Amino acid sequence: MIRGILFDKDGTLVEFSETWELGTIDFLKNAFELDEQASDRTLKQIGFVDGELVPNSPIASGTSLDIAEVISSENKMDQEDILKQLREHYCRWTINHPEALIPLTDLKTLFQELKLAGIKIGIATADDLDVTEWTAQHLGIREDIDFLGTSEQFRAKPDVEMLDAFCMSTGLKKDEVIHIGDSVADMEFSKHCHAGIAVLSGAGTRAELSAYTNYIVDSLDDLIPLLRETFKMDR
Repeated sequence: MIRGILFDKDGTLVEFSETWELGTIDFLKNAFELDEQASDRTLKQIGFVDGELVPNSPIASGTSLDIAEVISSENKMDQEDILKQLREHYCRWTINHPEALIPLTDLKTLFQELKLAGIKIGIATADDLDVTEWTAQHLGIREDIDFLGTSEQFRAKPDVEMLDAFCMSTGLKKDEVIHIGDSVADMEFSKHCHAGIAVLSGAGTRAELSAYTNYIVDSLDDLIPLLRETFKMDR
């Protein structure tokens, strides 16, 4: 029986907005004063090519550390210094650009319906803690979340550590948990759970995600019917 759901954040709960690209450009130009050529080269290595998000790239499914490693390598800069500044910058950018946080469904209604069915709710994201906390508060869903895991606290997906922490904090077993995400890393993480559900609202394509799961939905709008019909969630 399914008793818990771990959600990815960007591309699953909220749109992966072009504002993240603008925020990264702003960081590269203003924090380090990179010229346009160096900035464009670095953006491509991070995962933005001709304005398009590259699936499974550092920006699409990696962590702040992954992005800092790219910036450091491309521009011969100190990685620890970059990581510290990058985390602070992304937090400020998110707070200053709340229009970037576009929910992919009515999250409050969805979470309340899951709660009524006795489901424990967690977030497992590659993002940092301050940004994730602020996002949940801004969207009005923080009180519905039983566990919040970020790559700043735990080893990043697909490592099992965030699932272990979720289970420990809620008293659940791994085979009682479903993970929902939009990337290959999410679906690889789902192998540790009872199952993974892929959403097509983010970076992943149906072709690549179908190699990891039989459960694919267009968005979270389709989640409740699938949970009731396939996973026998209480009504």
